Amino acid sequence: MPRKNRRESGTEVYHIIVRGNNKEKIFEKNSDKITFMNILKKGQIYYPTEMYAYCIMINHVHIMLKAGYDVLPRFMQRINSTYAEYYNARYDRTGHVFQGRYYSDCVETEEYYWCCLRYIHNNPVKINLVTRPFDYGFSSASEYYSETRELIDEASYHMLKTRFHNIEDFWGFHRQFEQKSFLDTVEDERIHNSERVRILVEKYMFENQIEDVQTVLTIGKIKESFLMECKDATGLSERKIENILKTECKGV
Repeated sequence: MPRKNRRESGTEVYHIIVRGNNKEKIFEKNSDKITFMNILKKGQIYYPTEMYAYCIMINHVHIMLKAGYDVLPRFMQRINSTYAEYYNARYDRTGHVFQGRYYSDCVETEEYYWCCLRYIHNNPVKINLVTRPFDYGFSSASEYYSETRELIDEASYHMLKTRFHNIEDFWGFHRQFEQKSFLDTVEDERIHNSERVRILVEKYMFENQIEDVQTVLTIGKIKESFLMECKDATGLSERKIENILKTECKGV
């Protein structure tokens, strides 16, 4: 079956996720994460992009950036192939490093932009690597906190200052994520709900050493346990949570 064409973002802003092949750990050492950051930095020299957020976890990476529709695949191909070459050489291995094509989602509203940025920054918090997003050294949260210019673009600082009065408001915004819905439209609320469920199911799978979201959907006691936990955290109905798992969280 031929691959579907990726949808082009009307704002040229995309949320990108790349994962280790078979969900393997491909950034286990800090030096691996630093190498990937350096590869991103060099990639920005060759391809015109604006980086707004990123987070390098043990087996996957989140990136939110602005890039032309024709530029994005060439940028990501360079990033992934360069890191794969490094990784295979360092660990004396062969074969695929990343799991298939990178995932991309269009970021076309201001509210989804902030929802996405917060979701990316909260990744290490959700699995208890750190207690505050800016304490994690391999994400843009630490750049926003210190205002160092490593990877994120100057435009991202400008956007932050147009929405938040000060840096304390910005970090307070990060803590709101699972406490209430702040979105204004039905579509934004759908996206917000999907992201909340995605975060909770990833955390649940990590804590219970579950490899596939289908396990959460099909094993009776596991499904019942997660639905109850997610319902308490989000206020969503069990049917809505289950529908989100089936349609929005296939790639978890």
